[in-house]
Amino acid sequence: MADWVLRALDAELGGHPPERGGALLGPPGRPLLTHFAPDPGARASACQWAPSPALGERVAALERGEGLELKGLVHSHPGALDQPSAQDARELAAGLAHNPHLGCYLGPVVSLAPAAAPGAHEVALPRGKLSLFAARRARGGGAEVRPEPLRAVPLLRDLERAAAALGGGRAEGFVTESGEG
Repeated sequence: MADWVLRALDAELGGHPPERGGALLGPPGRPLLTHFAPDPGARASACQWAPSPALGERVAALERGEGLELKGLVHSHPGALDQPSAQDARELAAGLAHNPHLGCYLGPVVSLAPAAAPGAHEVALPRGKLSLFAARRARGGGAEVRPEPLRAVPLLRDLERAAAALGGGRAEGFVTESGEG
């Protein structure tokens, strides 16, 4: 996960009342998250989140216009609840079923409690933590939801320093194809 995505997740979800969320996207066929699309129009309460139709339209536009691929949905949970609920697990399985081209469908959870000793599937955010979970196809049908190892790709701070040194504006991360097949 690109660190600019982590920063965006913290700004949009961390430190705010739950439940909030959005979509995670990245380059097609690659296990990399490079874009977060927030969903301010979601149906949400203090203990439930469901994406809006507008998010689906935004994701489709990003896939067409930016050449990105939907990787999953992220949302925040109250307090220290740092894993998918039973409803979340059902939604992850449905997301995997609706995206048969994906090997897994991601469903990270942002919780507001700080990470005391983060596991391999967690990363501390300035205002909470991100816990990464993925739905994968199970033998015999259905899906299994399990923690997914998370690695942050630390590029944004270096891009910001380079932009400042060169007298540039705001640094922005992006991923491009190398041209190699």
